[in-house]
Amino acid sequence: MGKMLGCTNCQDLILLHLEPEYRKQPRTCNCGACHGFGLADQNHVLLFGPAIALGVFYPDKDEAFRPQSQIESGYHPVRLWRIPDGDRIIIASEKSESGWKVTTPCWRCQRTTGSPCEFSRISYPDG
Repeated sequence: MGKMLGCTNCQDLILLHLEPEYRKQPRTCNCGACHGFGLADQNHVLLFGPAIALGVFYPDKDEAFRPQSQIESGYHPVRLWRIPDGDRIIIASEKSESGWKVTTPCWRCQRTTGSPCEFSRISYPDG
């Protein structure tokens, strides 16, 4: 499954990359209010600003990118769904002079492993 950021201000959608080089200069939404990237474990994502996370079913996406002539009807649906905030989705939506404040931590790790999320103590001074 791939993950996308959805800006709640401008409703722009951005595919979130998991590769470390994208963390250095993440893409922002059209209005510039939010950005995000995948974290080191390649399961968690960090979203900054007024954002939601969307899941993309990769087999559908891969099928949609096939040449048009190979898609029987010409149309191919791509499944997309909202991932609940905190379900490996960490959101820092409040920015101050000292940096971003996490407003929605990951609750999934605690529920499934009994241990706090490995990213629970990370600070995000720049975003």
